[in-house]
Amino acid sequence: MRPGPKASANLAGNARINSFGASFGATINRIFAGTDGGIYSSSGEGRTWEKTSVAARTISFATFGNSIHAGTQSTGLLASKDQGMNWTSITSLASKNIRSLLAAQGRVYAGTDADGVMVSQDQGTTWTAQNAGLPPLSQIFAMAFIDNTIFAGLYNKAFTRGAKTNAAGPKQGTSSRWRLLLPAIRSLWVITPVASTGAETQNPPSGSKQPAISSLRHRCGRLRRAIS
Repeated sequence: MRPGPKASANLAGNARINSFGASFGATINRIFAGTDGGIYSSSGEGRTWEKTSVAARTISFATFGNSIHAGTQSTGLLASKDQGMNWTSITSLASKNIRSLLAAQGRVYAGTDADGVMVSQDQGTTWTAQNAGLPPLSQIFAMAFIDNTIFAGLYNKAFTRGAKTNAAGPKQGTSSRWRLLLPAIRSLWVITPVASTGAETQNPPSGSKQPAISSLRHRCGRLRRAIS
């Protein structure tokens, strides 16, 4: 099999890619690449790229409602409501190093470098810590949402899980606490949050092309079945 064209050929500067994000519009979809030199965007399925105004090292993305959020190193959380044309700093989140982002059940979750997991139910206006059960000063390197459960990967500390909930709230006798999922690994934790009535993760408009996403959802699904 012959290799296809190099998709990063038009990425200028330091093009080491740390993360990808996507924004779905009524007439155009965009892919975002978070690099050590900032954020690049593409409306041509990755064939051509444009540098955005963000120059900070970008580590993570999450799409929520009509906004895309970007987690950076040293600059904190950024957000754009116009598909990356303009970015603003979310100053209500004090953490400056945002390792991971997740949009689920009407909330935005930010995995930080030392403040654990911060949660917003109003698209970033206010934030609260959701760290019950986590080790102190947890670094949250990755998060995923599957079957009403949030999975979090921690640096050298663990992978966890919590009790199932429904739209009415947690089941009787349970609480929203992180739990260590695999003691032998100690880097995987999970929690099951109460459902929110806020805006949901953005879905592509009918008839639009949705960029491919990773198989993390399927891998975590197999992992849950294997340990249940």
